Amino acid sequence: MEVTAKFLEMLLATSGTLIATGNRLPFIWHSVLSNLLSLLLSLSLLRFTQLGPGALVAGPMLAGCIFNYWYWPAYAARSIQTAASPCDRLRARPDSRLSAFPKLARVSLLP
Repeated sequence: MEVTAKFLEMLLATSGTLIATGNRLPFIWHSVLSNLLSLLLSLSLLRFTQLGPGALVAGPMLAGCIFNYWYWPAYAARSIQTAASPCDRLRARPDSRLSAFPKLARVSLLP
């Protein structure tokens, strides 16, 4: 479980760095709320379960899985106009809301 948590944290850090290169930090408040939630979850798991030190890994992992670990990597991939996974390439379609922005409306990940 610890290896998975480290991988997810590394993925989040890499995504955050990629987003920050655009001189934007939209993830700050989400990270603060996630850290508060992970503290509460860890304390609750320590007190009410038999996980012991595993609660200190499970709490932050659960809090991150709620939002941070899946949203920010996808956001970073969209920010550089690429797909987060090969499956995203199959689902990607030009958005009609982007018609006001012709250059962006022409972006399609489908062949």
